[in-house]
Amino acid sequence: MAKRHYTYNDIHKTVQRLADKVVEFKPDVMVAIGGGGFIPARMLRGMLTARGMKVPIFAVSLELYDDETNTTRSSVTRLQWLGENSDSVSDVRGKRVLVVDEVDDTRTTLAYCVNELQKTNQPATMAVMVVHNKLKDKRHALSDDIPYFAENVEGDAWICYPWECDDIDEHDRLALQEKVIEKAILRLESSLQFNLGPEDDTYSGV
Repeated sequence: MAKRHYTYNDIHKTVQRLADKVVEFKPDVMVAIGGGGFIPARMLRGMLTARGMKVPIFAVSLELYDDETNTTRSSVTRLQWLGENSDSVSDVRGKRVLVVDEVDDTRTTLAYCVNELQKTNQPATMAVMVVHNKLKDKRHALSDDIPYFAENVEGDAWICYPWECDDIDEHDRLALQEKVIEKAILRLESSLQFNLGPEDDTYSGV
């Protein structure tokens, strides 16, 4: 499977763009899905604070992907949830909750989290923010009344995030390399289109 690498700077700028939209939702609290949603949620919290909004973060931990094989498991494993006797439950119930994750791939984990929160924690309303939404068929749907904030990405490459790597310098090198190749391809396509010119519909073929 093809891979796509994003740097911390890439993620920060994407979350910054999404923050302007999240402000309109006016969340009372964030629920970050671990482990991929933790860092984007922390970035977003700082941006919302700068906009005069103090939004606490609560964490849940769900597992769908097998990191050792880079494959998808058959079902979501619930590793950590909001404790029924903790302050997190009262701070979520009846509140405007923003669920944060890094990627919306098959939507299995995201849908599980949203459904479980609605069933067990009864927020007043919910929204979702993911850093990257893969433009592909999803296994699950979100309700139309749930605002959804994301940057769309084409294709189905395996997205490599900087917090998952061991060698950050190598990760950033690969990310830069991919950007250089993409720009070269765009320049080539633009050059070919310019040289070929528009199609002449008046040509009869005689």
